[in-house]
Amino acid sequence: MIGNNYQRPDFKKEKNPEEMENKKNEPPPIHTADIMDKKDYKKLVGDAKEMGLYLYKKGVKSTQFRRIFTHIKRIQMKLQGELKKINNENKDENKKEENFEITGDLLKEILLIKPKMAYTAGRHTNLKSLYNTIIGFIDNISTVDQFNIFYDFIEATLAYHKLSEGGKV
Repeated sequence: MIGNNYQRPDFKKEKNPEEMENKKNEPPPIHTADIMDKKDYKKLVGDAKEMGLYLYKKGVKSTQFRRIFTHIKRIQMKLQGELKKINNENKDENKKEENFEITGDLLKEILLIKPKMAYTAGRHTNLKSLYNTIIGFIDNISTVDQFNIFYDFIEATLAYHKLSEGGKV
């Protein structure tokens, strides 16, 4: 026999509407190490879509985002130029370019994204979640392949952010 005070466990605590609203305002969890290690492009695209939509809802302007993307694109172009040089020098060797370790000035440029993003996120607090995500990726970059995964995530996030501006998501 069940007593009068019995409540089903899932109805014990009524959810606070304010608490639920705050949950909606939290950035989507992006597990950058998982994406980088497993090269999980399905997860990358899904996370990029969530992040793009989240940034749009937080009021991030496409010009703010494009400035960040342009800086990362410049690094990616320099990296591709370096790979062409390496491939021309090592035509006989059968090395996969994605496994090349990033060193020197290119590594320095990648690491300097962190303070630039910190400054930008300090000025525009709606970019704080993007800052945290970018830091998570940069901390895991050591090879060309890992940088390309980071670049693909930023590019996909920008695309979904732009799509959100058009009201299509």
